[in-house]
Amino acid sequence: MTPLLRVEHLRKVFPSPRATDAEGFIAVDDVSFALPPGGSLAVVGESGSGKTTVARMIAGLETPTFGLIGYDGTARATGRAHHRERRTRAREVQMVFQDPYTSLDPHQSVAAAIGEILRVHFPEESAHHGERVQQLLQQVGLDERQGAARPRALSGGQRQRAAIARALALRRPRLLILDEAVAALDVSVQAQIINLLADLRRWETGSCPGPVRRAGPVRCRRRHRVSHRAGPPATDPAGRRCRRGRAGRRSRR
Repeated sequence: MTPLLRVEHLRKVFPSPRATDAEGFIAVDDVSFALPPGGSLAVVGESGSGKTTVARMIAGLETPTFGLIGYDGTARATGRAHHRERRTRAREVQMVFQDPYTSLDPHQSVAAAIGEILRVHFPEESAHHGERVQQLLQQVGLDERQGAARPRALSGGQRQRAAIARALALRRPRLLILDEAVAALDVSVQAQIINLLADLRRWETGSCPGPVRRAGPVRCRRRHRVSHRAGPPATDPAGRRCRRGRAGRRSRR
């Protein structure tokens, strides 16, 4: 089976603010993994280990210094994408950021933010935009009143639900990247959002993998052990199970 997403030897080096440091700052070094269609994968590491940088490179928001990112059997160009290519990529890959308040326009209502995406990508279907917006709000558990509100009037969990609805507006992208999407929320709200994502995945695929119907919170314990996991772990080029951190550091299980 062709992986939906394939990442090989991904590396990202940021220029150093110090002129004497010619090598620069290595944020990501030699990261490889594959994600099958309908699967899920958790990239685990301490703060500053490069998780967000990996996510941004996959989403096309950062350019890799070296490595390959393949989507549905096709290698993605690593340079700056043209306008048409960015639109095509947005319909396939969407990202939900850690802080929903800063990722939503504070001057727009939730419904208006979702409607703007539909107007940009599907202008020929303007007669059905209102219906589609309400469908997306209902799908993530928000009512019409909450959809008419601006982000500052919503709770943290409601804002994250709104961000998920906005990500799903582009005809349900096949790849949804969550950049610590529940880290800023209370534990009880974290469980609600993770359960919502599990439900959305089951609705899309018609089944939920494994015997557990609702996913519990994902926790990172000492020595990088993961207490809840769905699907196979990532591996390094030698085939060993690992979670990569900074350059030269890995945690085996």
